Amino acid sequence: MSPRHADDASGDRRRTGPQARLPRWLAGLLCIVLTTLSLGVVHPAVRADDATLDVTFTSMSPSAVTDEGDLTLTGTITNKGSATVNRPTVHMWRNRAPLTNADALNFLVKNQSSEPMGDVVTTSAAAQTVASLTPGASANFTVRAAFSGGGDPLALVSPGNAYLVGVRVDNSAGTQVGSSRTLISYPGTSKYDATTVAELASAPSYVGTDNGKPVFTDDHLAAEISPDGRLGQLVQLAEADNVSSVIDPLLVDELTAMASGYEVRSTDGTRVPGRGQDAATSFLRRIQGVAANERSYRGLYGMLGVSAAASASRHDLLVSAAQQSAGNQTLKALPLAITATGNALTSNDLEYLASAKPTLVLAQGIDPASPVRQATVRQGAPTQLTVVSVQTTLGDGGPAPAPDQDLVHRVGRLQSEQLVRAGAYGTSVHLVTGGDAARAELAAAIGRVRVPLQELLKKQTTPVALQTGNTDEISAPGSLTGAESTAQTQLGFYKALTGEDAGIDTELLITRVWSGSFADADAAEAYLNTAMATVSAALQSGGVEVHMSEKLVVPSKSTSLPISLTNSMSIPVRVRVHFDSDNSSRIDIDDTDVIRLDPGESATVRITPHASGSGTVQMDAMVMTAGDQAHQLGDSVRFTVQANNVGNIGWIIIIASGVVLLGATALRVRQVRHERAQQHTPADDDPDVPFDPSPLDD
Repeated sequence: MSPRHADDASGDRRRTGPQARLPRWLAGLLCIVLTTLSLGVVHPAVRADDATLDVTFTSMSPSAVTDEGDLTLTGTITNKGSATVNRPTVHMWRNRAPLTNADALNFLVKNQSSEPMGDVVTTSAAAQTVASLTPGASANFTVRAAFSGGGDPLALVSPGNAYLVGVRVDNSAGTQVGSSRTLISYPGTSKYDATTVAELASAPSYVGTDNGKPVFTDDHLAAEISPDGRLGQLVQLAEADNVSSVIDPLLVDELTAMASGYEVRSTDGTRVPGRGQDAATSFLRRIQGVAANERSYRGLYGMLGVSAAASASRHDLLVSAAQQSAGNQTLKALPLAITATGNALTSNDLEYLASAKPTLVLAQGIDPASPVRQATVRQGAPTQLTVVSVQTTLGDGGPAPAPDQDLVHRVGRLQSEQLVRAGAYGTSVHLVTGGDAARAELAAAIGRVRVPLQELLKKQTTPVALQTGNTDEISAPGSLTGAESTAQTQLGFYKALTGEDAGIDTELLITRVWSGSFADADAAEAYLNTAMATVSAALQSGGVEVHMSEKLVVPSKSTSLPISLTNSMSIPVRVRVHFDSDNSSRIDIDDTDVIRLDPGESATVRITPHASGSGTVQMDAMVMTAGDQAHQLGDSVRFTVQANNVGNIGWIIIIASGVVLLGATALRVRQVRHERAQQHTPADDDPDVPFDPSPLDD
């Protein structure tokens, strides 16, 4: 379970040794500093904790440097301090040092400092004074400056690069009290390539069916598919010209279930009608349209978290996710693309994925100098994998100071990164998973030419061999593994106890739990716990009690005697009472017939003791589910049977109460394969005991 928002920070490491040049990010940073110093006095940036005004950009027009015309910045300043700021003035500034490579951009956006800035534009339109701001008050501003000509132009003159522009805010005394900066690209008259891939997936919430009605753990998908929701923005991006997409088959299944009418069930069992039925019907049609655009791929079911599953050697998950993907009616004709993001791709990951035979793998942690690479996995017959280097944070905004996640910052960074990476590597591949990043991609970009993945693969005529190190493996989350084991135990026991399944496909539930669309393992476990809440509550809702007299006298050697059973659980059960004798050759008792008991129902069954000699024998009685591989409910109860003489057996039941022999609840479960099976401890390594009962113990 890993988040999909860690970007590639790899740079050009080909120069080594004593004659190596400065790293490109350092060279770029020095270029910024030296150019700034050469321009004259720079207004020092205020420290973030000293600033009293937040600056939020609402627009930057145009979004890229042009050879003529004006750059206009609009926004809002808000007094977040405790004192009035007297007549603040907003000044536009620019830094004329070009940002020439991806490493310099990467360093800049990850640096939390608000430096470097640049020199203030001195023309009148580049400054605006607003009324004094009391604490919490806001004011709008608009500042502009000419790109060229006039008294003090921006003079950003190096095409193919990016620049920093922004505003600083001074109070009436001339002290800086706020600032903001953003990136702006300068493509010039040239075109540049960029590949954009929209990932259409969401964290799982589907559970299964209950009385024929689809059940979900929450209704977040209804919000996400709204026009302004995350998936609403992503599908709009996927519909745009020359944008590729990877579609999660699980998303299609969930939308199909929602479109038929569904319910949302909380952990306490409360159920309410879902609110997204009509929206799901409409959104499903859009997904079908995207799938038919010849630019799309199908992903693994649930967008399986590759690193975690591979490190846990869970090949069963890969098989399940691949089979469900290939069997999806809407997507089965599409080629398979596997996303392996969140962690750097390792050799272990590639070996794990090879059996799925994907058309391509979209992965992080690969040198972007060659976006398309080839890997050979040698397991049996060699398998060739095509790996595409992707970036996932190009639309995340920045640089600091905050607030730096508005659309202006996102568009500025995205288009600057795409331009600079295209100049260095020929293109960039942006895997888009967020709604805000999709909005940034939907903004018009001067000079950008989108290249679909299929065209990118054709352009890369000589793929470069992929080098992956055996980096530290990602450990499978232990808490999730334990929760998974508990869920499998409970679902298996529920079916054994009731003779019916719980409306949950165990294999698909576990595959969904390992989805890479969850933010982390805690979110995955929360989904699993909610999905299992009704089953867990049912298994803890009571038990099966067995009643008999304190003392039974059997008048003959083989006589049936009545005992009664009561089901205090909230679900129907199918059970029998099983007896184990320490000396079955002397005294034995047959199992009762299997009986079905509805919730709250009591019934009488008969037991048949057999005696072949006088004496006392220790016995165990236990309530069992039906079937050859039966499950024991609760602990067994030890009691004594005394045969006074052959043909006349007197039973003395040694228990605390002479009425209740067993109070067998579903909180403790053991599996017994044969009626006379030897007792095992949970630690026994027995193939007939496939689960550890301890998670169900109270």
